[in-house]
Amino acid sequence: MKTDMRRKLARQPFEQKIRQIGELLQLSAKVKTQRGVNDVDFIARGLRAHKNATRKILAAERQLGIRRDPLIISAIRRKSVLEFRYNGKHRIVEPQTYGLSTTGREVLRGYERPATKGARRSAMAKLFDLAKISGLQETELKFAQALPAHNPDDTAMVEIFATLPAPKNDDHLRPRHHRR
Repeated sequence: MKTDMRRKLARQPFEQKIRQIGELLQLSAKVKTQRGVNDVDFIARGLRAHKNATRKILAAERQLGIRRDPLIISAIRRKSVLEFRYNGKHRIVEPQTYGLSTTGREVLRGYERPATKGARRSAMAKLFDLAKISGLQETELKFAQALPAHNPDDTAMVEIFATLPAPKNDDHLRPRHHRR
């Protein structure tokens, strides 16, 4: 149960998490009001604490170099293919998930398209460290959906900035052959 809750929380945008904290503070204020605590003062202190915490989180993200690249987020939402250099090699990648790894680094999970036409297509997505990416560009190319093995709750990430939805299972559309 806790693992499912953590995964669900990791997929939520940062701003939504902050809103939920604010709602919890308000709920807590209501409960304390019923016990005779000054509601206005409590909420004011809670909002000041929230503002200070938000400022500290943003400062920590800047210090760590976390940038939440809008180009990658947009490419995932629009299902646009990206191209970049990674470890000195040119890569063409279908982005699947973008977030913060368990080691605290920004990473991109993406399917690297084969360099040669007719090459066999892998079903696996690779994990790219953004610190090793240069020349990042969105191409005119699009892709239809996530890989069949795509997991929107990528366990390599503690926070997900953007991800594709799980691919649709089309098994129910295929004709079934029954043995007689």
